[in-house]
Amino acid sequence: MLIIKSINSIYCFGILILLQIGCSSTSNKKINIDAKLALMNKSAIIAGRITHKDVYPNLKEVKLTIPDFDGNKTVLISKLNEKGEYKFEIFPKTKREISLVPIANTLVISPGDSLFILKDLNDIGNVICSGSCGHFNSEICNFGKLFLGGFRSDYLPSYEEFLLTCKTEKAGYFDKLKELRKTQELSDEFCSWITTKIELEYAKELIDFKIQHWKRTKEKLKDSLQYYAFTDKIQYFFNNSIVVTDNFEVSGELLSPTLPKMKLICEKYAKEIINRDTTVLDLMTKDLINQTDTSYASQFLLASFLGRSLDLNNPSTFDQNWEVVSQKITDPFLMRTLTDYYDRVMEHNRNPKKNSDALRGISDDIEHNSRIGIKKQDETSLLNKIIDSKPNKVIYIDIWATWCPACLVNMPFSIQLMKDYSTKDIEFVFINVIDNKENWQKEINKLGIGGTQIYCNELEAREIRKTFNFPGIPYYLLINKKGVIIDYGYHLVPQGKWTVSKIDRLLKE
Repeated sequence: MLIIKSINSIYCFGILILLQIGCSSTSNKKINIDAKLALMNKSAIIAGRITHKDVYPNLKEVKLTIPDFDGNKTVLISKLNEKGEYKFEIFPKTKREISLVPIANTLVISPGDSLFILKDLNDIGNVICSGSCGHFNSEICNFGKLFLGGFRSDYLPSYEEFLLTCKTEKAGYFDKLKELRKTQELSDEFCSWITTKIELEYAKELIDFKIQHWKRTKEKLKDSLQYYAFTDKIQYFFNNSIVVTDNFEVSGELLSPTLPKMKLICEKYAKEIINRDTTVLDLMTKDLINQTDTSYASQFLLASFLGRSLDLNNPSTFDQNWEVVSQKITDPFLMRTLTDYYDRVMEHNRNPKKNSDALRGISDDIEHNSRIGIKKQDETSLLNKIIDSKPNKVIYIDIWATWCPACLVNMPFSIQLMKDYSTKDIEFVFINVIDNKENWQKEINKLGIGGTQIYCNELEAREIRKTFNFPGIPYYLLINKKGVIIDYGYHLVPQGKWTVSKIDRLLKE
């Protein structure tokens, strides 16, 4: 069963973990900023050859993936020629992990590197790496045979049993590393990298347990505070010597709604909303920025938070806080990654029809690293049904649930917005997701919401969440009279001046 919690809750744990990080700092080498920025502009070449393609005759291409914040990624495809050769030129910005399927799930590449990889499909576990970073990647591929992609834990047992299993698995991986060091000489860089990988994979499993256990057993985890005490150690596995995929994933996990005290913190912020121009997100952004110190872990978490804000199609948060953010996030890679993402979002917003057609399944003419979902058969989707049923109308959609504190806090503003535009060509639609139908009906009657009310089944809720890739609610959509999705995201809160000005402009078109 899909679980979506308040979007505000998603950001809450950032404050908690940063309080734990405090004034600590990682012992990174100081690099001249100008020199590092210049290095970022250098490309890296990754090429290779796959032999004995006849073993897998359907294999026609190699896919290279570069991870980003909150599950975003850049995906590049290279077709195999008759000799089984492929080639990529990328700009990795810093020393970082990438994925090259079906060659290797994990490789490390730096700006200016060259890497040639030979893979024989008759001996699929054997990968031969050469080039400027060939030795390090050979070490990675060799240990990959032993690491096998991380932990494989069952979420059904009790927390105590689960924790013991994870500890045993972790110890087993470190034992394999010791055995490997007996048979071959491993670089200090590799040993540091693999230690980080194992520890972060372990942390991800523990963070995931609460929600995964609940989904399978409907049992709530007792003594969450004690259970999540391990998170104060995660900061030590964030450093800018090598940016690993797990850093992106774990930073997202640390901002997830499954962690303790979030509901109380969000309710606290919700009570501080005193006018139509203040949102929970505004308050939490300022608090999170204030808590960010000079450590790489702290900067990474703030960057992850802002990346999620951009993922919600909300450049305004970045705009409003740019000056202080540029002072807080001093790591060139983190800042460059954020600004590149910001530029992509702004480009999407400048061409809303292209995005809208992709969201509605009308066209798939959208780049691979888009943050939106693209579906092939969308004619009968809930979103299309709503748009097609209200021609020549501006449509404001409020996605909510009765269990979501921020949704209920914002709902009176949605009701007031509907009253303010009661004589205009605008329709208000309220989509309820992952909720109890009886609770939904009671809340509608209690609040006197009005407008068009839609109760989503699980399939419809999963579809709309996957389409917009949003991690929580409330979430809002704004559609013009031609059925084009003009804007979407948490920033379209009904109490915001930004929302009102956009509605006014669309009504005049």
